[in-house]
Amino acid sequence: MITVNKDKIEDFVSLTRLRNLPFILEIIAGVFLAVNFNLRTLDADKLIFVLLSFQMLYAAIYVNNDILDWKEDLKDEIKSKRPIPSGRIKRWEALIFSLSLTVIALLLAIIFVPYLANFELAFLFFNIFYTLVLKKIPYLEFFGIGTAHAARLYMGVSLFGGIQNYYLIYGFAILRSFFQKYKEIENKQARRTLSFYSLRQIKLTQLFILSTLLLIILFTNSSARIIAIIIFLYALTLVLGYYGSG
Repeated sequence: MITVNKDKIEDFVSLTRLRNLPFILEIIAGVFLAVNFNLRTLDADKLIFVLLSFQMLYAAIYVNNDILDWKEDLKDEIKSKRPIPSGRIKRWEALIFSLSLTVIALLLAIIFVPYLANFELAFLFFNIFYTLVLKKIPYLEFFGIGTAHAARLYMGVSLFGGIQNYYLIYGFAILRSFFQKYKEIENKQARRTLSFYSLRQIKLTQLFILSTLLLIILFTNSSARIIAIIIFLYALTLVLGYYGSG
């Protein structure tokens, strides 16, 4: 049996990474693009069910990641303190928790927004593929992260207005992933792929991405340009913050 106490409940909650909510903003950005920023045409109830169901699905995905990565997390000073690698939560307990969240998320989607269930299954299997395969391949790991960013934006557009021609914005979302977690190169023991990156490569990649983002801003339509400018400023902030904290 699973013995439950306050500390263990907190550990289960921490597995879900509820504080990691930027992906919800990506969905909302896609929704705004779909309705062309006309909130009077937005189905608010549908959006609530989409965000609630998808949040639960992503909580399950985060739990899956910790289950699959527990050996690598043991090598990281910070990640080794997480509930699974530290042994506070057993892997079979985490698996049951993850399956429960997945079932609830899919049931919510099937009942209230059936098309969402297709996206959720795609995210679930892609994340497993990323964790087991793409994450171990230099540079392809960033493409995998970026694909998830683009897919969340695409999902928001598709669920609330049909598939629209925002390919440049989707492309940006993939490029954005290269800004994530550069500080990890200082702890190359945690993941072997980090040994393939150098500061020079990172600088060149960031220069290429910022240049591409400027082109995206120039060639997108008026509504998509708003999102592109916001994301460009966010990316620029990440670059300045990265070098400012070094």
